[in-house]
Amino acid sequence: MFNDPKFTTQELADYLKVHTRTLERWRKFHCGPRYEREGRFIRYKLSAIKEWQTTIETL
Repeated sequence: MFNDPKFTTQELADYLKVHTRTLERWRKFHCGPRYEREGRFIRYKLSAIKEWQTTIETL
């Protein structure tokens, strides 16, 4: 089975070159990449990030 790497909020913010607060805002308004909660932690799957990037490129 495919092992889909997961990013923390900080790792994704660094990758996208945005502030972690931006990702928090996107989560609040449901406009960023899909995420999962692992206990009290937020994780972003690489496949969800790529899917979201594809979506915003077509807008």
